[in-house]
Amino acid sequence: MFVFLRDGKILNLLRGATIIDAAFAIHTEVGLQMKAAEINGLQKPLSYELVNGDVVSILTDAESRPSLDWMRFSRARSTRAKLRSYFRVQQRATDVQKGWLHLKAFVDLCEPLLLEQYGEAPCADSELREFLVDLGHENVDELCTTLARTQVATLQTTLAQLFNLRMDQVDALAQRHHPINRVQKVPLVLPLKQITESANSFALTPILGTPANMCPCCMPVLGDAPVVGIACTSVEGNAPSKDFVVHRSECSEVLKASVEGCEMVPVQWGAPGLEEYASELQVLCDDRKFLLRDVSDVVSLGSEILRTSSQTINDKAALQFKVKVASSQQLCDLVTAILGVSGVTSCDRIEL
Repeated sequence: MFVFLRDGKILNLLRGATIIDAAFAIHTEVGLQMKAAEINGLQKPLSYELVNGDVVSILTDAESRPSLDWMRFSRARSTRAKLRSYFRVQQRATDVQKGWLHLKAFVDLCEPLLLEQYGEAPCADSELREFLVDLGHENVDELCTTLARTQVATLQTTLAQLFNLRMDQVDALAQRHHPINRVQKVPLVLPLKQITESANSFALTPILGTPANMCPCCMPVLGDAPVVGIACTSVEGNAPSKDFVVHRSECSEVLKASVEGCEMVPVQWGAPGLEEYASELQVLCDDRKFLLRDVSDVVSLGSEILRTSSQTINDKAALQFKVKVASSQQLCDLVTAILGVSGVTSCDRIEL
């Protein structure tokens, strides 16, 4: 099958080839930067199947990038090979960035331990690279890729081993400096300990926190602290039944329950497993082209996205994501990764 370009050149393509195949047949860079296309003077979707004699005009933009959908619409083996190569490079670049963010966050957290053990704590990127090389990690990018693909449950242990730090000391620091505590605060009149002690009845037997009994407003996740269970009464058949709902201490329902004298109990978290917890994040950014795409890519790598919304006012953007994660550590890592996206100024958990 033969199609024509605007300058009169002829492309010899497979029957059933699409605009995507034509763009990559012209040049790989033309395909990678394709924004739109016109066939016989009319704009067509990139999935359009060309017919013999079509006149093809490819419109490019230096900031345009291929979509994964293009793999479904390409027919030529060479086109799919070029797309696979591009997506592999992009995935590796994303993994390197994600792993580097893990390293930076861990070094910031463990600065006192590094100073004690090594007499220095690298701050600048170049210093951290030299520090890692001195520890025997010549290929820093490969190390970052490995960290990006490490399971959340073992990531902190892996990083502690990497820097030859004791895990109990790292855990103690993590409890005091948890990025996920940078949340929208709901004012409390009393500390949590006083609130629970002021309730009419405070059971000493803790309840087990599971996804089924999380507050839908403050949305705790496994590992959050402090949290508290508040009694609520439901009716099953003709008999009343008492259940407990788990709340974060910032939740407005905790203050309300303390004023009303509701029964409260401590909460015990189980070990991380296959269960996932919902959480809501608000991301404030300086607006730019492809901002939502870039932030969404990072969020989808670190969690399951349930819902997303965005609002732009002048040059500022507010993005909101409802996600599912396995633990507060995974949520912490996700927040750290989001803060590394260009243009992002803050990322906070919010109460609905």
